[in-house]
Amino acid sequence: VSTNAGERQTVVHNIAELRDNKATLDAQLAEANGARVKLDQMLKNIGNRRNLLTAAGREAMALIKQLENKVTQTQEVLNKERNVEDLSVAEARIERELAKKTKQREKMVLELADIFQELTAAMHAYAACALRAKELGEQTAHMRREFERHAEMSNNLRTTLEKIEKMCTVDKEKARAKKLTAETEAPMNDELKEKFTTWPMNVEELEEAIRIVMEHADAILCPNQMVLEDYKRRKTEIDSLEVTLRTETAKLGSAQGDIGGIKDRWLPKLRSLVERINEQFKNNFAQIGCAGEVKLNEDAGEAFEHWKLEIWVKFRAATDMHILDSHRQSGGERSVSTMLYLISLQELTRAPFRVVDEINQGMDPINERKIFKRMTNAASQESTPQTFLLTPKLLNNLVYTEDCTVLCIFNGPWIEEMATRWREMQAALQPIGGPETPPGR
Repeated sequence: VSTNAGERQTVVHNIAELRDNKATLDAQLAEANGARVKLDQMLKNIGNRRNLLTAAGREAMALIKQLENKVTQTQEVLNKERNVEDLSVAEARIERELAKKTKQREKMVLELADIFQELTAAMHAYAACALRAKELGEQTAHMRREFERHAEMSNNLRTTLEKIEKMCTVDKEKARAKKLTAETEAPMNDELKEKFTTWPMNVEELEEAIRIVMEHADAILCPNQMVLEDYKRRKTEIDSLEVTLRTETAKLGSAQGDIGGIKDRWLPKLRSLVERINEQFKNNFAQIGCAGEVKLNEDAGEAFEHWKLEIWVKFRAATDMHILDSHRQSGGERSVSTMLYLISLQELTRAPFRVVDEINQGMDPINERKIFKRMTNAASQESTPQTFLLTPKLLNNLVYTEDCTVLCIFNGPWIEEMATRWREMQAALQPIGGPETPPGR
């Protein structure tokens, strides 16, 4: 372990030096790149000047050619006119212009030569910078490879160190367990302390001494062979159970971690949903002058199958809030609580329609009237499913919304007589000459 630590310290020192060298090379490379950019700009400017001078030279050559053509034409005209005086004047003027253009051309040629000289120097400097940049790039790549190699060595040493530390931890645990077993079976006393001073101080010699003692122990004859075999069998079973216990404990810890992660994902959503239901439930109970809450009971801990929703209600101001059950509340109060709970769920669930069967049975008239009003208002809201309330009776003077429809279903042996009277009433209400009601049941 000490050798590995020394090697690791050396590798860490080498990595630090490589990092410093890499930073220096990166700075030099950045400086070379900056010089190359300046030279590129200078080369570009020189190129632009060369292009301008070249274009000016072309224009001068074209002008000279044009003047030569004019001279030729003028000479031809003068030859025709035979006017010696005018020809001399024209020749003098043309010679002056030719001399002027020639001087301009010489000046441009000299400037072009200077520009080519500057261009050559700039190209030499650019080539030198490019070579230096390439050299720095190669050095950087080499340093990067060295850095990666030393980093890999460091990672390998770190992995080896971790393995050794784990082995050391495991050995310490084993030693601690064996020490506890030894202290249990043979508590330390002065005699054992004195024997400890005579025993070897390294692992190899101790293992050899243990082997010798085990051989002496195995050489001891047991008077009952069955007892010895039973002891060995139980010892093997105990060792196997200890291994199984450690394995299952590790699996239990892993499973508990997985359960905790999954629980952290869905429990906040569940609590938020229950809180929304609770707000709706409290508002509905407040509308009828009572108090109610919906709570999530998490007392079962990790036994999620025993979690439950609890409905707490209070119908009288003089009492405290209690859990809804069949012992404390009456049948009508339970029906009121159930209906208000279903209304609270209406905004959180989606269904094409809902059917409520005889929910008002057992309610007193006051609660029945309140529940009917809350139910009709909730069912008449926008984007709510159709609701059917099946009941054999309703109170008088209930408040209906425009979305409510009352359907009365007739049944019994007298239905034929009622149907006949209904058709007669319809026929009497028909206007004269209007369509007759078709016969039938």
